[in-house]
Amino acid sequence: MTTVNSISGGKTSSYMAVHHPADVTLFALVTIDDVSCRPSDPGLVKSVSEKIGKEFIATAESDKTLKVVLDLEQMIGREIVWLVEDSFEQTIKRQGGILPNMMLRFCTQKMKMKPIFDYCHNNYGKVLMNIGFRYDEIERSYRQNNKFKTVVGKHPSGRNKWAEIEWRECRYPLIETKTTHYEVKTWALKSGLTFPPDSNCVGCFHKPIQQLRKNFEDEPEKMRWFSNQEVMAKSGKRRLQWKKEMTYDKIKEIGLQTDFFFGTGSGCQAGFCTDLTRDMKEPSTLLQLVIAELKVREERGLNKYGTTLDRTDLTEKQWLQHAYEEALDLALYLKKLIESHDAR
Repeated sequence: MTTVNSISGGKTSSYMAVHHPADVTLFALVTIDDVSCRPSDPGLVKSVSEKIGKEFIATAESDKTLKVVLDLEQMIGREIVWLVEDSFEQTIKRQGGILPNMMLRFCTQKMKMKPIFDYCHNNYGKVLMNIGFRYDEIERSYRQNNKFKTVVGKHPSGRNKWAEIEWRECRYPLIETKTTHYEVKTWALKSGLTFPPDSNCVGCFHKPIQQLRKNFEDEPEKMRWFSNQEVMAKSGKRRLQWKKEMTYDKIKEIGLQTDFFFGTGSGCQAGFCTDLTRDMKEPSTLLQLVIAELKVREERGLNKYGTTLDRTDLTEKQWLQHAYEEALDLALYLKKLIESHDAR
């Protein structure tokens, strides 16, 4: 089975591409048709145009991501295949002018998943795909779907015939090697690659409001593009927006929270946006491993008992009894280790 690395141009997937090489490495690029967002470097525009096989205008992602993927190809010494679908504007138009949002994530499906599925299915059939989820975000691996719904022909009536195709088997090499954010960040600082401060599309609705506000400072033209889509998007008389809380024009006007933990991507998976980060910018490797082990343990308990510690069917005395029995086991383990140490 052909192995495939699907990368985003961020730190984690780049780390995976370097440390866990595959037969094929793919990068799906989200493009936009706004020339005001075109990269200022004509050499970069030329290189991307050659990679995607057509004129490149601009991307909804950071321009630094483009440079990372180009440089990463040189670092790993093998081709990275660039894939593109319709531009973001064309994708919105095909959906009837509706903007994607938390309830309707067709942007990921249409501009990321579809080109990757088409390339893999048409060239290799079923593939073994490496996905760059770290050990400290293991819960993300539980939500993966190995099937993709696509058109497979026509009905006699002329309507499209749809089917779900099982096209991949997912593998998580960074979870297998217990790689955490700390190892990835340490590598990234020494890699020589210049990663963007914030990954994925700069105006992604999954990002916290404060991150979007910061991106208005760092990527003003691209954030203006996202704001303009809200102005143009309508469903009847109802104005549509990316985030239900407020429009992007409103986000631009709010104050910037200087102590916010910026650069967590389109969803804070780390869980460190607490008071802890004010005293410790990067959690220790040991702390990250413990957090990851706790997540794994809870998942095992859920699979075994069908519930979590949120259950309410045990009395306080029953909880104490469970804790006491666990403590007895711990005492036996400690005694065993002490005797083994003395016997050396």
